[in-house]
Amino acid sequence: MSKEVALVLASGGARGLAQIGAIEELERRGYHIHSIAAASMGSVIGGVYACGKMQEYSQWMQSLDKSDVFHLLDFTFSLGFVKAERVFSHMKKIIGNPNIEDFDIDLRIIATDIDKEQEYIFSKGRLLDAMRASTAYPTIITPAVYKGKYLVDGGVLNPLPLNRVRRKENDILVSVDLGAKIPYVNPFHSIEKKKDSNTAFSMAQKTFRKYFSDNSKKEVREKWNYFKLVTQTINLMHNQLNELATQLHKPDINIPISFKAADTFDFYKAEELIEYGRHQAKETLDKYEANMLG
Repeated sequence: MSKEVALVLASGGARGLAQIGAIEELERRGYHIHSIAAASMGSVIGGVYACGKMQEYSQWMQSLDKSDVFHLLDFTFSLGFVKAERVFSHMKKIIGNPNIEDFDIDLRIIATDIDKEQEYIFSKGRLLDAMRASTAYPTIITPAVYKGKYLVDGGVLNPLPLNRVRRKENDILVSVDLGAKIPYVNPFHSIEKKKDSNTAFSMAQKTFRKYFSDNSKKEVREKWNYFKLVTQTINLMHNQLNELATQLHKPDINIPISFKAADTFDFYKAEELIEYGRHQAKETLDKYEANMLG
């Protein structure tokens, strides 16, 4: 049974943290990841793994509470709600400023070129530039300007880039799908996860209301309703594209992460999401290995 893995990591906001647990489970079982293709949040996880800093990144994520997440987000009402500069400034402290072509793992990060209406694939250049472009969630995170191009989230066109990962003979194609239409079960409590109203979204909304005049509260409320509508709409689009991608490219192993596991900016749930990803990977790999050996 081959343990050489071509890994594909999906877009999906905070749910992407589950991909850390999935990778850790693959490693625990002796699988070797030789290549990665990733979009959006998957590009962050794939990037920190490829440069050998996943443990440090994971520890940072698990140290964040709800207020930490909110303060990391640079809110602006022009071009997008979030500038993301604080996030990537801290990322630079963790990973430095490496180039993609220097990694032992073949890494390809997907962004979307708005003007050309096509994918832009980073296979070289600064990792931080690639991550910033690939995570520029439309209308939420401001676009990245790279070499004169306006780049946004890779998930716009290819949220699960199964067709972009480098393959080699006798490897296995493994994907982590962040939009699976399955119930979410909290790995620590084994009960259906109840909706947490005090998410990063609601915290931001409450904070903004403190600083806006009474006359502008209606406008702020309308903008936040629009904000949530946009994220839900894009998530729906991603989920459908993921289904089509898996039907077309048929990964050997597809690790399903429930689309109900977390909202887009619920990064304070890192510990729970990482453990959930590990649990989902374990169940999926158990079935795959039993099948291969049976």
